[in-house]
Formats: sequence, structure tokens, C-alpha cells
Amino acid sequence: MKLACDADTNETKLRGLALVAEWASDAGPVIDAACGTVEKIHEERNPNFKMPLPVIYRLSQLAAKVGKYDEARKLADELPAGGWRDWIKAEIVRERLSRSKEPAEASLMELPDDPTKLHLGHAWGRLHIARHAARITGDRNGAKQFDSWPKGTIHPFALAGYSLGLQDRDLTP
Repeated sequence: MKLACDADTNETKLRGLALVAEWASDAGPVIDAACGTVEKIHEERNPNFKMPLPVIYRLSQLAAKVGKYDEARKLADELPAGGWRDWIKAEIVRERLSRSKEPAEASLMELPDDPTKLHLGHAWGRLHIARHAARITGDRNGAKQFDSWPKGTIHPFALAGYSLGLQDRDLTP
């Protein structure tokens, strides 16, 4: 990690930290270093610096994988609004729910007020919330709880997720 942290540019440092996080037995400190680098970039306010988006995406994904959900969301917020950011936030939800035995609130994957700003990432995140609900409760009539989710966009994903969750529950010993 020292070699990555000593890199000559912030972009190289982030790329190196992503590589180290990929292979580290404990990626937590590496994720913390990456978040510190992002904070430093903001403090420097260099208008010519462009975040390496694929690297930030992967660091966010790795942060979620090691249970650093707040850091994962902070990194995700560095991505441009829309597709990439919404998709990685859905992946953070998926990773978080894979370790949880508690019911999840729909607000875990927020939806925009404007339906024209819905992205596939929103549907993917809500699918995992619905899947988790079915896996936890096993309630075969529980899909009604998603009736308020946007019809024609998010609602079908909720139904698919709920069906998959019931299947998960039935197949898990």
C-alpha cells in the first residue's frame, strides 16, 4: 500500500490503491486511504483534475464488498449523476443485504421524484430490496407491499425480485 500512497499523482495513487484493494487480505485500510485521497483532491480544487471514473467505481464496489458501506456511498457520489452512480449504489444495496437478516427499507435505494430520471440502477437496487424481503419473510402474499412503487418501471423489478427471494428461501437449507 505504501507504494500506491507514494505515487506522484492523485490519479496514479487512486489506481494503485484500487489494485492493492483488489488483492489485499484486508482492504479496509486501503479503502480508507482511497477516501482520504479523494478528500485531498477536493481540498486541492484543481479544475483540471478529472476523477478516473472506472477506478472510483471499482473502489466503491470493493468498499461495499468489505462492509464499508458509508465509504462506498461516498465514493459512489464522486461518479456523475445517473447511470454509473445509480448502478453502483444498487450494488452497494445488494452487497449490504447479502449480509443482513433484518428487513430493509425501500429508502435504502432512493428513487428520484421525477420519473423521467429513473435509471436501470434504481430498478436493480429495488429488485434486491424486494428479493431480500421475500427471502427474510417467506410471505407468499408479500409482494403487495410494492404496489406503491412506480408502475411500468420499478414495480416489475420488485415482483421479479420478490419471486427470486421466495425461490432463494425455498432452496436454502
